[in-house]
Parts: sequence; C-alpha cells; structure tokens
Amino acid sequence: MADSSSLVEPKLFQNPIRKARFGLTAKYLLHLSGVGILLSLMLVANASYQLQKAALTELEQRAGMLSENLASACNLRYLLGDLESIRYLFTKSKELEDVNSIFLIDPTGKVELNVGRSQVAHPPVDIRGIAKLQVWRDQNLVHALAPLLIQRNETQVATGMLAEPESAGANNSSDLLGYIYLTMSLEKTNEFLKILILRSIAAMIIIILFGSAIAFYFFQKTVLHPIQKLVEAMTAVQKGHLDMSLEGMHRSDEIGSLTLTFNEMTRNLYRTEEALKQANSDLENRVLARTWDLEHAMQKLKDTQDKVVRSEKLAAIGQLASSVGHELRNPLGAIRNAIYYVRDAMKESSLAKEDQNIVEFLDLADTEIKSATTIIADLLDFARVIKLNKQEMDLQVLFQEVKRVVDIPPNVQLIEDYDPETPQLKIDPVRIKQVFINLMTNAIQAMPNGGVLKVRIGREQDGPDPGKWINIYFKDSGIGMDENTLNKIFQPLFTTKSKGTGLGLAVTQGVVEAHGGKISVRSQLEKGSEFIVQLPLQVNGKEPTNGS
Repeated sequence: MADSSSLVEPKLFQNPIRKARFGLTAKYLLHLSGVGILLSLMLVANASYQLQKAALTELEQRAGMLSENLASACNLRYLLGDLESIRYLFTKSKELEDVNSIFLIDPTGKVELNVGRSQVAHPPVDIRGIAKLQVWRDQNLVHALAPLLIQRNETQVATGMLAEPESAGANNSSDLLGYIYLTMSLEKTNEFLKILILRSIAAMIIIILFGSAIAFYFFQKTVLHPIQKLVEAMTAVQKGHLDMSLEGMHRSDEIGSLTLTFNEMTRNLYRTEEALKQANSDLENRVLARTWDLEHAMQKLKDTQDKVVRSEKLAAIGQLASSVGHELRNPLGAIRNAIYYVRDAMKESSLAKEDQNIVEFLDLADTEIKSATTIIADLLDFARVIKLNKQEMDLQVLFQEVKRVVDIPPNVQLIEDYDPETPQLKIDPVRIKQVFINLMTNAIQAMPNGGVLKVRIGREQDGPDPGKWINIYFKDSGIGMDENTLNKIFQPLFTTKSKGTGLGLAVTQGVVEAHGGKISVRSQLEKGSEFIVQLPLQVNGKEPTNGS
C-alpha cells in the first residue's frame, strides 16, 4: 500500500479559481470598440463622399445658373456696347458667396471685361464655337461658361434695321456675341466639408463611447455579473458554505444551465449538512428560550426589588421629614444665631487676631448649617402635599427677585431674553420662585469653570398648541449630561453631586405639575443643558387642570 503522504492532489483541485490576467470585460470592450470604430469609419467615409458630391454638384449648379442669368442680362447690353452696366452687374454678382471672378469674352477669346481676382487669366480651354452652357471644375475652382446669344430680329431692332414683313418670321437664327465666363472658389466648400468631417468623427467617437458604455452595462449585467457571482459562490462553497444559491437559473442560455447545475449541487450538499445541524439547532433554541425566560424573570424580580426599595426609601424619608424635620430646624436656627453672635463678637478680639482660623471655622460652620437647613427644607417640601397660593404675577418681576437671591459668580455671564408681550400668570410666586432658584443654581453648578447662562421667557411658538403656554428656558454651557443621567434626572434620591439629596429636581417637577405645567430637559456632554418649564395660560378665565 502506498504511503498517504506521497499522494499528490490532482491538478483539477489545485487553485480551481484564479484571477484572469486579461478578463472578459477587457476583451469584450476591445472587440466592441474595434467593430464600432470600423463601422463608424465606413459610415463617416460614405457620408463624407456623399456630402462632398452633393456640395460640389450644388456649387456647379449655382455657377451655371449665375452664368446663364448674367448672359441673359448682358447680351443686349453688350450688343449696345454698354460695358458700364455690365461691369455694375459683374460687381454685384461678385459679392455673392464663393464667386471668385467674372469675365466678359468676345467670340475670339479676348477678355474685354474682368471683375475680381482669379487664379486664371483666361479660360483654360478653347471656347471658340461653344454655343451652350459649359460647367467643369478643377482642384480649386468651379468654371462656368455661358454664351451670349441673341436672336437676329433682336439684333436688327438694336441696330435700327427692321426686317421685311414676309421674311420676319423665318429669321429665327441666333448670333453669338461672346461669353460670360466665371469661376467660383472651392475654398469655403472644402472648409465646410473638413469641419463636417471633423464633427462627424467627434460624433462617431461620442457614439462609440456611449454605445460601448451601454453595451458594457448590459454585458456586465447579463454576462459578467452572473459569472462573478458564480465565481464568488464557488469560492464560498470551497470554504465550506454549502447554503449558497444563485439567481438566474430560469434563464434560457448557458449561464442559466450552469446556474441550475450549481444550485442543484449545493442544495444536495446543504441538505446533508442541514440534517446534521438540525438537532444541535433545536437544542440551542431550547437553551436560548429557557435562558430568555430566566433573564426575563430576573429582570422582573430586579424591577420589583427596585420599586420596593424606592418605596421604602420614600416612606422612610416621609417619616423622617415629618418627625424630625421641624425638630432639627429650630436647633439649627439657634446654633446659626449663636455662631453669628460669636463670630461678630470675636472679629475685633485679640484671640481672633492671634488665630485667624477661628473666624474661618465659624464661617465654615455657618455654611454647613445652611446646607443642613436646605436639606431639611427639601425633605419637608418633598414629604408634604403641595398646596398652592396663586395670585397674578409677572414672571419678569419674579425673575428679578430670583437674581437677588442667587449668587452668580463673576465668571458666569447671565443673558436675559424676555418677551414684553408675555402676559401675567396666576401662579404661586413662592413656589415658582423656588423652581427658578433650583434651576439657576443647578445651571451655575454645572459650569465650574464659568460660562454662559441664558434665561428666556415668552409664549411658545411651536408645538401642538402654540400660544397656550408660557415657556421659561434655562440654558447653560456647562458639562452636560449623558443619556443615562437624563433618564433619571427627575427621580427622587438620584443625584450626581457629592453632597446632594436628589430631591431638588423632584420637588421642582412636583411644583410645575401642580400648576398644570410640564418640565423637560435636553442635554449633550460637554455642550451644556437646557431645562424648559412650560406653564399654561388661563383659558376663558378658568384654571388649567394638571396635565392639561
């Protein structure tokens, strides 16, 4: 038995797919362009020949007609010796397009009158005895020779000799007075033909390019693209992807037959492999289904636990606020007053001068007592049921009062934009003032390095009910918030501050909703945040209900 290591893979299966050096596209375009150029050259040559023939024929006809017309107009004038009139006619005729020169020649061939410049001094042929129109051409000119013929009776009338009555009808012969010989230049005609041929060649090139593009498009769509798909599918099958299937097997050509055969081959291979995978797939589906059920149950359990914990926290806060809040506020007030008295008394004392840290520690204690008082106020506001004491109020006046309360750092620029047509609202000024203070304070804290705080008050111009709401915008240029923070910003106890209670915005939302209004926020990291408070206008003197 031969060693298996010595077996050589047949050449049929070595590199079954290779990249062609000179593909079908290049060959097709080359052949198509060659045939197109050959046919176009034949068409251009034939069209040029026909156009040249027609142009020369038309020029010969024009030369013949012009020479005959001049002969008809000049025969009697020449008989009478009126050369000036003939010269005038020649001059006018010379102004016509392509006319090169005009000659008046007597029967012996002598040139009596010449208008225009010509490459010939006299006709290049012997004209004597010619009694009818002659037109010919050479390389540069078209020549036309028209005889000056006049009837004998006209000759007698012109010379004053009247014919006898009995012989007048028999005298119908003509006399040859001379010739009108003219030449017309072929220069413009040749130039016209040259331009026409160049345009035809340009049109031919455009047609070839356009036709090649169209042909290439259909070739690529009907031939090259299916072949490329087949090559890609064969490569995928070689790598183990047996579920390949190609479109186009319904075509009635060789590509359709090849596609049908390929699809049948891959279908048989795929069925064999699919049967082996089906059992594993069913098992995986069962495991995934059980896993999803378990994850879903775990999520429900987690949500329930979160709700229970949140409810317990809220209940604990309510109990704490109602039982301890009032008891803490009074001692804190007494402590703050005592610290104020001690700090005022020690400012000028020797002890304060010896140790300056004493006053600083007293100031720190006063600040911390303020913070504790604020926390207690937030707890009480959150715990108690909001009762509104409404009255007519101008929001701009209310905002001016807020500005006197909020400490705005020097590095924060406040920009106010107030619509003077904003009507007064029936609100609880104390509650709304607290809303404004909270939002301004949060905006300033969001700009630790300074920035711009823009407050805008006016009627809503957009939305489903324009003009029925008064909007108050607080827009800062601070650090902004991510999507996760935005989703939780109004939840109680949620805070991003190290010393925050997480109740400020929750209380703010409750006050706004108690007025029948809405509050929303939009923000981007490093681009700032904007809080929008919407307060409803009264409709027909009635108070709006919550959520209106």
